Amino acid sequence: MLARHDMAAESFVDRWHPIEERWETPDVPMPQTKAEREAEHQRLVADEAAESRAAGVPRWEVRAELGSHRQAVALARQLEGEGRAVVRRWKFLIVGAGDEDEARELAGHIRQEAPPDATVMVEQAGMVWPFPPS
Repeated sequence: MLARHDMAAESFVDRWHPIEERWETPDVPMPQTKAEREAEHQRLVADEAAESRAAGVPRWEVRAELGSHRQAVALARQLEGEGRAVVRRWKFLIVGAGDEDEARELAGHIRQEAPPDATVMVEQAGMVWPFPPS
């Protein structure tokens, strides 16, 4: 069909590397050992952290939904006292993280500090950051 229309095209095949979350050419081997999988994961974390630094905003965030506005204010003050940048919206808090591992660790910390009925989730960052986190 391309030749009929006097057109040319290039084609190529890539495959998805789920740990590094990127497309690679088929000649790049999939990780086979635990050490290789960990190395791919560390490259992903390093890439996410670099992207967060370059953009000046976190790529990941921890979202906490608390039972009341008062609880949200108290937890926000505590986290800000620890030097964290917090976005507070009534009963919700959003705290940024540079990479997914950092976000999961932060979520564990927030779960320990929050009331037992709080919902704490890790997710890729949305567009809530009005300022670069400190």
